[in-house]
Amino acid sequence: MNKASIKISWRILCLLAFVAMCYGAETGQRVPADEPRPTDYKAKAAYLYNFARFVEWPEDAFDGPQAPFIIGILGEDPFGQAFDSVRGKTVKGRTLIIKKIDDVRESTSCQILFIGALERGKRQTILKALQHGSVLTAGDTEGFAKAGGVVNFVVTDKSVGFEVNVDAAQRKRLKFSSRILNIAVIVHDAAKPEGE
Repeated sequence: MNKASIKISWRILCLLAFVAMCYGAETGQRVPADEPRPTDYKAKAAYLYNFARFVEWPEDAFDGPQAPFIIGILGEDPFGQAFDSVRGKTVKGRTLIIKKIDDVRESTSCQILFIGALERGKRQTILKALQHGSVLTAGDTEGFAKAGGVVNFVVTDKSVGFEVNVDAAQRKRLKFSSRILNIAVIVHDAAKPEGE
């Protein structure tokens, strides 16, 4: 087996372990082998919950020591009941709240903001409005991470993976655990055309 095959095998193994963690002991649920596969949004919800656990935010990303940890969903909510098993749990000593957001101005109190596909036409406006804070922006549309979003979910071969834009994360002072970065596709900001 060559080095490239070993590296790919290691990434797949890490991804499977992380997903198993998302669905299993970390969310307090067991998924029997004969159960149908979770939906894409169930997988994305599990990832978002684990980002809350394995990413470090600066202290000023919270309104105070007792402030909750907020995962916001901007626009239409595609998750349904996918977050039900983690609502009200504690993340880093803070109560986890899942909140529907109708206007990007409401999202500055969030630590994670999921921006759905229906918001694609407003993507640059939304990302620009959040550029100075420490909100981890997540989406699932092509080019989201390279456009300045922090995390972009990608579905390939019936599995959900994700990209992490390390430039955007650094600007927002977010520190990703190596457990996440080892299974992510690392991307950078798209190069801007000359003159911009």
